[in-house]
Order: sequence, then structure tokens, then C-alpha cells
Amino acid sequence: MDGHLLEVKNLSISFTQYERGMRRTNLWTIRDLSVTVDPGEMVAVIGSSGSGKSLLAHRLLGILPHNA
Repeated sequence: MDGHLLEVKNLSISFTQYERGMRRTNLWTIRDLSVTVDPGEMVAVIGSSGSGKSLLAHRLLGILPHNA
């Protein structure tokens, strides 16, 4: 990890959804996110409502819902 406090490489999150009965589709919410945070850095995640900020935090904490 080269001294990084946090390193994320190519993170993608999608949800399985069902449309019109049994047709399954994937809804991509985050695609190929890469970020590093080094000691002494301050990083903010900003975006409009529904842009995936909480999903990112949930993934980092390992608490995503079962269909993600």
C-alpha cells in the first residue's frame, strides 16, 4: 500500500434489479473509481443527492445491501 491510509482501485458498484417479471438488469451506481488518501491529506466526497456518496462509504465499511 506504499504508506497510503486508504487506496481504492477500480471500484464498481451495481445493483441487480428485476423489470417486468423476471428480466434481470444491473443498475451501475459507481464505475471504476480509483482514489488514494495519504497521511496528512484531507479528502472530501461531494456530489448531489443520489450520486453515490453513501454507497461508497457503505462499500468501504463492508455494509452494502445483499443485492449490490
